[in-house]
Amino acid sequence: MTLLSVLSLSLPCAYAKRDFADALTRQAILQNDEQPGPPCWVEDAVYNQETNNCKCPKGFHSVRCGNKLFNASSFDPQLVMKSCDEGARIYCSKAGAQCKHNSRDAFKSASDHVYYKKHSQAKPEDPFLAQMASISNRINNLGSPVSGWDLVKHWNTADERGCSYVEQAGIYRRDGRCVLTFSSTERVSNISTNAKPFPRDWCGLKSVQAGYANRLDVFMNGVRFQEFMDFLNSDTECPNGIIGVGHSMGAGLISLMAVCGNNKGLFKMNELYTFAGPGVSKKQLTNSLSPDGCFKGARIYNQDRFMQDPIPALSSPFGYKHPKLAEIRLKQQRGKPIEVIKYRCDDKHVKTHPHWKSKASNPMLHLAGSAYVKRLLQVPEASKGLPESPVKATQPAEPSPMR
Repeated sequence: MTLLSVLSLSLPCAYAKRDFADALTRQAILQNDEQPGPPCWVEDAVYNQETNNCKCPKGFHSVRCGNKLFNASSFDPQLVMKSCDEGARIYCSKAGAQCKHNSRDAFKSASDHVYYKKHSQAKPEDPFLAQMASISNRINNLGSPVSGWDLVKHWNTADERGCSYVEQAGIYRRDGRCVLTFSSTERVSNISTNAKPFPRDWCGLKSVQAGYANRLDVFMNGVRFQEFMDFLNSDTECPNGIIGVGHSMGAGLISLMAVCGNNKGLFKMNELYTFAGPGVSKKQLTNSLSPDGCFKGARIYNQDRFMQDPIPALSSPFGYKHPKLAEIRLKQQRGKPIEVIKYRCDDKHVKTHPHWKSKASNPMLHLAGSAYVKRLLQVPEASKGLPESPVKATQPAEPSPMR
């Protein structure tokens, strides 16, 4: 009697748990194509001996295996296992055919050449801040590679809420450095997250923006959260450190996640780059891993002479502060080169600026690709070392030629 037969007789209706999934059993199942009827091997699914199929519980519409999604609640376990990467966790998910944004195939993205032509994506050799802005933009459509960074993990956390919205969490990697990033407010379903300005306590932090905290609860309580943390903390996968990156809502999410992760020992993230990020807490958040409480990196926003990106200032009427992170303002006037204005992380200016009433709002200045990446490609000096004290660039460099 084969090992497969023993398993079929002894576990006809058992729940397949992760602890049961050892390599020897998996190999036996995959090698016995002619004899169906293995255990489900899928968390919470039940094996039906009559149909030789497995079925997820009511309310679960599909099977998830890493980044792969099988849109069926009743399935052939052998076919699922053969399609999954070895060692990947396999489980029932509330996502289903209606969840259209769980794989890169769901996005009809333009080629890198088109992004380069529009100056909305940096090349691998372009300034570092332009690379980070490019990642904050392309996580929305799961672009990879982006500016030399490969998307090695992605997860639409809306799986945990029946696909009622789209929120991509992703890890990009280059030369042993890993970027954790979240998608921005790209869809109407995400507006409600930004429209919750009331505060709540979260992750040991007092009075943070409730919409972002609620969205991060879904991420941190989700079935793939530990998988993401294990990857980020791996000396093999991310030996050269972890960077946090986000644009708009993604900036708010990664700011809170960076502080929470460092405080709780989930990871060590000393470097943070946010674009068009709003304030996220009533009290300025700090980096517990740094003696001065500062994060290495910068918060970048567009504010011209008369117009500004509205989102960074949106939280100021509610009293929310920005994290303890160096501030870079990009200012453009007609007929003049872009001006780069920097403030070090411990300057009082970084807590509260920009203010809502200081300039008129221009939503076009908020776009990650055409506004932020394009500008940062023109001012490579913005990616160079931050100043020792607040300083205004009196003689901005001429814009670099677009490539």
